[in-house]
Amino acid sequence: MFITIKLICRTCKIEVSEEVEELKNTKLLYSNGDQEYIRKGFYILDFTPIGGVVSELNLKDFFIINIEDSINSKPHINPDRLIGCCGLSGVYGHNIVCINNHEIGIKEEDCSGPHYVALDPELVKRI
Repeated sequence: MFITIKLICRTCKIEVSEEVEELKNTKLLYSNGDQEYIRKGFYILDFTPIGGVVSELNLKDFFIINIEDSINSKPHINPDRLIGCCGLSGVYGHNIVCINNHEIGIKEEDCSGPHYVALDPELVKRI
């Protein structure tokens, strides 16, 4: 039996993820930069470095999901958080908010690394 979860904003309770299942086999993570890191429909806790890919961010206990599994979110209203070469990078902090403007996490879609959304466990809750 597969157990799935959804994630909601802790502040306003709006869903911020599709239903996702924990990915147990980290060999299924993608190691190439500039592509999705985790398959659609799955999540992992923490960023798992693979194939030389590392993260400059401290993502301990963050829910890492595919960008396509992120819902009801938008870029941060602070333009200083929206920096990257070819897409968003979380180097300057949380860069996505729920549609009600509450910070929820980081979207990584820059060309320098794999693409994913990292939802902060202090700001989102699993249901």
